Amino acid sequence: MWVNYFDYDRVYFPLNLNKNHWVCYVADMKNRIIYYYDPLGGTPKQAYQQILMRFFLDEYNRVFGHVMPEHVIGQWSLLPKKCRDCLSKGISTAAVYTCAPSFGCTVSAD
Repeated sequence: MWVNYFDYDRVYFPLNLNKNHWVCYVADMKNRIIYYYDPLGGTPKQAYQQILMRFFLDEYNRVFGHVMPEHVIGQWSLLPKKCRDCLSKGISTAAVYTCAPSFGCTVSAD
């Protein structure tokens, strides 16, 4: 059974980097924004962004039967985010960026 990711509000992509650090990409499907959460404040890696965009291009083609129009591709943006109060609530960094919205954490772009 295939999932239509475009039917969801958000799609979460937690990644473990180098077997010692967790980050998470969250795709806001309605607003076409991909948020990047990193507890160490790192910058998103270009290779992961390309893989994620390729995933959505392939999924769009599978679901809708044609390639994503260029004007739609251009509407997607990446926004690094930081969660300020999750760690103070005792939530581990390994889970915080996957579950931050569920715990009511304050998220900011700076």
